[in-house]
Amino acid sequence: MKTTGPILAAGTLAALLWSLPAAADREAAMAALAEGRYQTAFTEFKPLAEAGDSHAQSYLGMMYREALGVARDFETSAVWYQRAAEAGDPEAQSMMGIYYAEGFGVEQDYDQSFRWLSMAAEQGEPNAQNSLGALYKHGYGVPVDDELAVKWYRAAALQGHAFGQKNLGTMYFRGRGLPQDSEQAYMWLTLASNQGLAQALDELDRVRATLTPEKMAELDQKARTTPLFLLE
Repeated sequence: MKTTGPILAAGTLAALLWSLPAAADREAAMAALAEGRYQTAFTEFKPLAEAGDSHAQSYLGMMYREALGVARDFETSAVWYQRAAEAGDPEAQSMMGIYYAEGFGVEQDYDQSFRWLSMAAEQGEPNAQNSLGALYKHGYGVPVDDELAVKWYRAAALQGHAFGQKNLGTMYFRGRGLPQDSEQAYMWLTLASNQGLAQALDELDRVRATLTPEKMAELDQKARTTPLFLLE
């Protein structure tokens, strides 16, 4: 029993010492990726991913998805995202949920999509929250539930997610899952369009037709100056 402490300490120290060069390699890979040196980034990420680094696995999934330094390959992308997702990486879980919903690199499976999106959304991943809202809104693999759709759209919107803001604004305007409210719709759609989301503009035009210029000026000011969590 007396040796347990030193053994554990030695094991912890060894793990720490091993992780230091791995972290340095990951930082070098991320720097190369940010600078557009994709081949270098791939070369740095690959051994880390093969050794079980979930961050590197997720980055490889992204590189195969976006054709950064490699040919676009959704099947290989899904393999790396799956490994990272199983290790608990929320962004990889989100991507696996989207891949299963769309049939990218895997056979379309809404049950699997819901499983992965739920895990990521519960961890606060905004893409997953928005996508989970879409499953509930449209009834993909789950019963249509506008209130749950609003819950997850709002969670994403409050993190500044443009699609979440657009979708929440649309639900307000149409009165789905909550009382119809053109003013709230206007603010959330404005926030989404201010981020350059073209899909928000058509719906915003419809909302504008229901409000006075004075009210829109007031709401514009509120949207510019109010923290997201105070908008409702």
